[in-house]
Amino acid sequence: MEKTVIIVDDNKKIIEAVSDLLIKYSFKVLGTGTDGLEAANLYKSLKPDYVIMDVEMPNYDGFYGIDEILKIDSDAKIVVMSTDEKYEQKTDGKVKRFLVKPHEIISLPKILNSI
Repeated sequence: MEKTVIIVDDNKKIIEAVSDLLIKYSFKVLGTGTDGLEAANLYKSLKPDYVIMDVEMPNYDGFYGIDEILKIDSDAKIVVMSTDEKYEQKTDGKVKRFLVKPHEIISLPKILNSI
C-alpha cells in the first residue's frame, strides 16, 4: 500500500526537493502548502499518513499547524524540518521527528518508514 504525505514549507525549492525524493521512494504526495493553516486544512481534507512541515513560515507558522493537526488527530505522524535546531525542544513530544534541513532531508524516506 502506497504511503501518503503532505509537505508544508514556505520555500518552494524545498517542497520540490522533498517531493522528488519521496516520489522516488514510492510515497504519494497528496498536497503541498506554505503555512500552518494550510497544513491543518490539507490534513483535515486529505488525511495523509505523514506530514512533513517547516516551522518558520509567515502568517501561520508550523507550531500553529502542529497544534491544529493534533486537535484533528492526536496520533498524526508529523516530521518537522527546520534550518534552526533551536526549535527542536519546542516541538518535543508533539512530533515524531525533527530534521535539520537541508542536510538531513536525504534520510526522510528511511525515517518515515520507521515511524
